Amino acid sequence: MKKALLALAILALAAPIFAAEGYVGIYTDTGHSNCSVNYPQPTDQRYLYVFWFAPVVGFQAVEFRLELSDIDLLELGAVTHNPDSNLQLGDVESGIAVAFQTCYVNQWQWSERVRFYLYDTYPGYIYLRGFPGASHDIAWCAPGYEGSMSEAAILNHLAINQPCEVATESESWGAIKSMF
Repeated sequence: MKKALLALAILALAAPIFAAEGYVGIYTDTGHSNCSVNYPQPTDQRYLYVFWFAPVVGFQAVEFRLELSDIDLLELGAVTHNPDSNLQLGDVESGIAVAFQTCYVNQWQWSERVRFYLYDTYPGYIYLRGFPGASHDIAWCAPGYEGSMSEAAILNHLAINQPCEVATESESWGAIKSMF
């Protein structure tokens, strides 16, 4: 009986990740595989990429903001918008909305590349957050889904001077993993 209840609880917690229409994560490489960075030398310059993915419904617009953890020796620099984006409103720290010329179905795409500077070994994160008064949304574009939006499931935040971990929000595998 305990195993049946545990299995039911796991399925209930896993449902949001399976039901998510889109995903977002912060990575330091264009292959969207590295989600941590360590301080190697003074004034070291790095880049982060905000990557999006929508397997079935596709996406053509996104909105989000980046928030720095309480690290005094971490700062964001110049922002480069994806060349396929034709509209950007706002900025990455206050909240930005980005529209693309292409509908990306079942393929990863970055919206912003942000230069950042790390001056110390203190651990922290660069967090993905929602647009002020909203969430980290993704606008669908596949036939039959045009014009709809949903909250993208956060895959990770960028880990600073520590290992990257999967986000532990309710819509991630982290919620399930944190039970064990």
